[in-house]
Amino acid sequence: DYKLSVRALVSRSGLAAYTRVGNVITANGNGAIGAQDGITLVATNRVLVADDNVAHADHGPYDVTVVGDGATAYVLTRSPEGDASAEVTGGLLVHVLEGTNHLDSAWLLITDDPITLNTTALNFRKGWQAGQVTTLNTAQTVTAVKTFASAADPVFAKEANHTLAVAAS
Repeated sequence: DYKLSVRALVSRSGLAAYTRVGNVITANGNGAIGAQDGITLVATNRVLVADDNVAHADHGPYDVTVVGDGATAYVLTRSPEGDASAEVTGGLLVHVLEGTNHLDSAWLLITDDPITLNTTALNFRKGWQAGQVTTLNTAQTVTAVKTFASAADPVFAKEANHTLAVAAS
């Protein structure tokens, strides 16, 4: 269940106080949304509202509807492909394109179905990031995501002084 890429990750816990009504988050006071993960957002930017491995009903992909300023509150609206329960399912995957900490990362919704949007607590976890090896727990399962032409076509990934080789079985 792939969704369109987003420009940046927005940490829900890092947002100024807000209220969500339906699919719309509105700041409780006037002010800009501010830079998120080092990215200055503009209207129409797509963002993923999520905190790594913390579930909340407000998480998910949003569009910046209003950036906000001294006279207006910021507004985020759930993105069209993620604004109904049928469109938000376990395994949903979103790529974050920019950011100081989350550049080129992929975020996976690990909440099990059934999901009722705006009610079910949604738990996104960073699955991977370009140039990094991410571990989810101490007992690791490695799943190859490449189709191998033959058993002689392994994939090698290097992290520090450790080399992981994944080959066709």
